[in-house]
Amino acid sequence: MIKFDIKHRMTGEVKFTAEIDCDESADISIKLGLAVMWGIKNGLDLSWANLVRANLSWANLSWANLEGANLSWANLVRANLEGANLVRANLEGANLVRANLSWANLVRANLEGANLSWANLEGANLVRANLSWANLSWANLSWANLSWANLEGANLSWANLVRANLEGANLIVGGQRSDGYRFLLIRDNDGVGFTLRAGCRSFRSFDDARTHWATTRKGTMLGDESAALVDHLERMALAVKWIEPAVVATSRPRAKASRAKVKKPAVRKTKKRAA
Repeated sequence: MIKFDIKHRMTGEVKFTAEIDCDESADISIKLGLAVMWGIKNGLDLSWANLVRANLSWANLSWANLEGANLSWANLVRANLEGANLVRANLEGANLVRANLSWANLVRANLEGANLSWANLEGANLVRANLSWANLSWANLSWANLSWANLEGANLSWANLVRANLEGANLIVGGQRSDGYRFLLIRDNDGVGFTLRAGCRSFRSFDDARTHWATTRKGTMLGDESAALVDHLERMALAVKWIEPAVVATSRPRAKASRAKVKKPAVRKTKKRAA
């Protein structure tokens, strides 16, 4: 048994000293993980703790108070964080593959670059969370509150967004093509540019997207579906005032009215007979 200190992420003061069954030469990530579990077992306060790179894979942290904790680059693969308090927690770069974050409180949490593929975020509170460049592929975000969340650069391929609250978020869900390609519009943080994502493809303008599918899918059902979904995203962007009305154009311009003159039928002249 050795002793290991858990410190405050801001002040560096010792929050508590854990007694862990670990070799002195073990990696600090292992020591941190064991110290956290010792703290959980003894009902100690882990809020605002410095837990950078902690190894907590498969750990049971359900309903734990981790408010403000620094868990950046931590290993939380398959960890159970159901109902955990992660308000303002720093999870930048953390590995949360297949982690259970259902109904967790992640208000204003920093998840930039975190790997959340296949994670369960059902009902999670992600209001104003930073999810920029996070991997959310195949994640379950049903009933999650993503209002005003930052999703710039996030990978949402095959993510479940059923009944998710996206009010104020920089994301518009455009729909899905018949082959499974989901069309998304993600606004840049500067509020000026945006990225249109369709499956694995990204475009920086509606015209670029239209040109691509007019070239690669011309005359096909998938090409027609793609054009319709791009049109829909453009109109949604207009509705929420991401773009100005002058920018909007349809993928199929109306045919110009013909200016050809209509030929009048010839009038047959008849000679009048003398009376």
